[in-house]
Amino acid sequence: MTKTVLHIAISALLFSACKSDSPTNNSEGNIEVGNYTFRFPQGYELIKEQGIDSYIGKISNGKIDFQFDYGYYSNSLDKSVDEYLSEDVWKWNALGSNNLLPEGDVTGIADDTELISFSTFDSIEYKLLFVYKSDTIEYGLKVPEEIRKVKIEIDTIDNVRYKFVRSDDYVGLYAKNLKSFNKSINSYKVLSIIATKLSPEETEKCYEILLSCKLKK
Repeated sequence: MTKTVLHIAISALLFSACKSDSPTNNSEGNIEVGNYTFRFPQGYELIKEQGIDSYIGKISNGKIDFQFDYGYYSNSLDKSVDEYLSEDVWKWNALGSNNLLPEGDVTGIADDTELISFSTFDSIEYKLLFVYKSDTIEYGLKVPEEIRKVKIEIDTIDNVRYKFVRSDDYVGLYAKNLKSFNKSINSYKVLSIIATKLSPEETEKCYEILLSCKLKK
């Protein structure tokens, strides 16, 4: 082989290697679920499953499974502390503990009772303040450990509310498209995706995968 031919062959091999290592050419790492796209490492594949009223399935590399549910009734995953404190049940409990629950029809109590503030000194015991008609009501509440130990980040980008959930051995994402409200069923179309039974290292890597979620253009 002449030097010229050898140089051409080597150059071609180097160009091919550089091209295959380039992130911009690693399109097979992008996996789409409904209207969302994720950046997955090599080795993961999308596996569709049969759902009743939603699109379900998993994204798996044979060891780690990301189970997903895309529809109007998908699981909203763990509650944040704020979500837990804002539940209507505490309005009922607060009124009951102050003997303010009316007799007869009480269907409108939750709508007539407003949580105006809450405070805590130790992130465990909380003091909630409600207003019901002309009454200001104080109610004490302890947040369970299973709520406190989960790390939750919430952000809204391009009219999508992203809720990222992370614990010791699992990660999850709940993505709600705020433009997808269906009046007939009073619900938004959402994506719920979760990976469980993870090691600490796997938890960090899987969380980064969920953070790559973007709404398809």
